Amino acid sequence: MTPAPGDSPAQPDPIRVLLVEDHLGDVELLIALLASRGAPRVDLTPVRTVADAQRALLDAEFDVLLLDLDLPDASGLAGLMRLCASSPLVPIVVLTGVDDAELARRALARGAQDYLSKHNLTREGLVRALSYAIQRQRVKAELESVSDQLREANSRLAKLALIDPLTDLLNRRGLQQVLTREIHWARRDGSELIVFLIDLDDFKRINDGLGHAVGDVVLQGIAGALRESLRTTDYVARIGGDEFLVLLPQTRLAEGMKVAEKVRRSVAGSLVALGERSVGVTASVGVVQVAHPTASIDELLRQCQMELQSSKRAGKNRVSASGGATVEQASQHEELERLWRSNGFRAVRQPVVELATGRRVGYEFLSRALSEDLGQPADFFRQSYESNMLTLVDHHCFELGLSAAAELPRDQDAHLNLFPSTMIDVPAEHLLDGAGRALEPARLCIEISESQIIGDPSYLSAPVAALRRHGVRIAIDDVGFGRSSLESLMMLEPDIIKIDRRRVHGVSQCRDQQRSLERLLRVAASLEAGVVAEGIETEEDLATLVDMGVALGQGYLLGRPN
Repeated sequence: MTPAPGDSPAQPDPIRVLLVEDHLGDVELLIALLASRGAPRVDLTPVRTVADAQRALLDAEFDVLLLDLDLPDASGLAGLMRLCASSPLVPIVVLTGVDDAELARRALARGAQDYLSKHNLTREGLVRALSYAIQRQRVKAELESVSDQLREANSRLAKLALIDPLTDLLNRRGLQQVLTREIHWARRDGSELIVFLIDLDDFKRINDGLGHAVGDVVLQGIAGALRESLRTTDYVARIGGDEFLVLLPQTRLAEGMKVAEKVRRSVAGSLVALGERSVGVTASVGVVQVAHPTASIDELLRQCQMELQSSKRAGKNRVSASGGATVEQASQHEELERLWRSNGFRAVRQPVVELATGRRVGYEFLSRALSEDLGQPADFFRQSYESNMLTLVDHHCFELGLSAAAELPRDQDAHLNLFPSTMIDVPAEHLLDGAGRALEPARLCIEISESQIIGDPSYLSAPVAALRRHGVRIAIDDVGFGRSSLESLMMLEPDIIKIDRRRVHGVSQCRDQQRSLERLLRVAASLEAGVVAEGIETEEDLATLVDMGVALGQGYLLGRPN
């Protein structure tokens, strides 16, 4: 519509620019450059530091951020990474006094939308770069939104194919996928795999007497009881009308028997409310240890059925296992409870060392328990799994590590371990509540063991992103042995990759081991991740690692946990 005579045409909104620059002359130059006549209008807000920029982004909205790479509180790409982590939706244009093609490439790889040299800047070129950065960010956001919708739709389709619609447990096909993967991992790391079949006793009586609709409600209640009884690393599937199959990775037979007994008690103690009455059932359980050649659900069912029939013949509502094993009493559960009540955990630390110089750049904080039977993490965390106390114990140990890290000099970092389940269950703000008092989040590196990342690692993307927004770095631990997964590294994009000690020990004597390590180093370089070699115990291995370009390391040669 043509404006009426005398009316002023609508003015487009100005581009709101946050300038992060500490050099007064450059600030005045940019203000003069952008304040000159011409469209579009530009509103420029200058600040001097990255910290000032983070506060300004909280107080006001900006369309684009213009960032100098040489600031009082951040030099090089550190400021860019901090601002990308704290305000990922605001596009950033890097502005420097040097024309460095390699620095430009790295800045763009770390999240910058454009890279400009301060030399020979023009208003037209600067405004064009700012406008394009805003447009690219909007397109990126739209593409991410569409991608999220596609991923959600694909996830729903995949779920329909692998999940039993009545109980929301895995179906046969879903469990077969899990079984194939777990057997492959068990072969690689030499671990044991346990499976048990659960058959509800006299369930036909419920279907015939009360109807299949009531039977379905009871099955849903039993499915909920099974989920609550199992550990976070276990899998459960409905594979028949009233039969369920449970898979326990990295579990010995005695431990599997404890879990099976816990499940049996849980089923027997479950009452499903149906109006004014309640319905309860019991279950018979058959437990077997999976032989690695086993490849199908049908083979496992045949093995489990034999043990299940032993339970049925013995009077039902009991557990039977291959080899005539009996259910062990969980005496260690009481010991874990005692440790928890008496604050019987402590933190020890092991140095992270710059290999070429021997300088200590930080410490990894490890957990120990004041107990003869549960002193080591492998012991008390295993018992925590079985006692449904894993998140409670893991979070407590994490806080002990944070408290101990407060004593470190300000030039040294703290590495602390967390289970993936704890990262999911405890919000990042809660995890880091003590970090602000103990040490700056930027000095904290949270380590996730690769062996604990079960299945598709995408479930960790959100908690990892939340921690990164606070400035925390992420490390993937135990890389290169057992369940090594390139998918985990690519999806989580760790800041640090820690090479498993079994890839490091003896590397000076084995050329194949060196070639394997070289491949891991190339992967780390492509992800722009730092590398820490674990388990360094000899001078020969140390020299070989230095020659291969490994910057950091840990091991008894460099310092024991104390």
